[in-house]
Amino acid sequence: MFRISLFALVLAAGACSSSENSPGLADSAAPAANASAAQLKAGDIVIMPNEDGTWNVGKILVVDDFAVHLRSFSNCYKKKPASIPFSDLTMGSGGKKDSLDAHMSIGHAPISLEGFLAAKPEVIGNQPVQESELEGYKIWRDGF
Repeated sequence: MFRISLFALVLAAGACSSSENSPGLADSAAPAANASAAQLKAGDIVIMPNEDGTWNVGKILVVDDFAVHLRSFSNCYKKKPASIPFSDLTMGSGGKKDSLDAHMSIGHAPISLEGFLAAKPEVIGNQPVQESELEGYKIWRDGF
């Protein structure tokens, strides 16, 4: 129950109302079909559709047997981006002109594998996970 509620919170926090399309710039791989659990790996940059047709962006920090540990960026796109330069991804609010940074970012959110896959994430690139990005994950992990 908690995992499903947290997943709903991540999706709700990620919803945005409008923005311009990303120009599909370069440092990401070509979009893949919806990801499966076996394909997911740390560092994957994923986009996920919202009910209103907009798209959120996240980065997988860790994948374990039960959950995907996701960093959710404040960027939100009106149209599905083909790729996103990693340097354009922002935490907090404010930021790049080609995305609407109208919602909060989340540094670490553990989401059940089933819940994450139900969101139909698409992997559009991979960027190595930095030690600084794991702070929230380590706090969560050490709490258990």
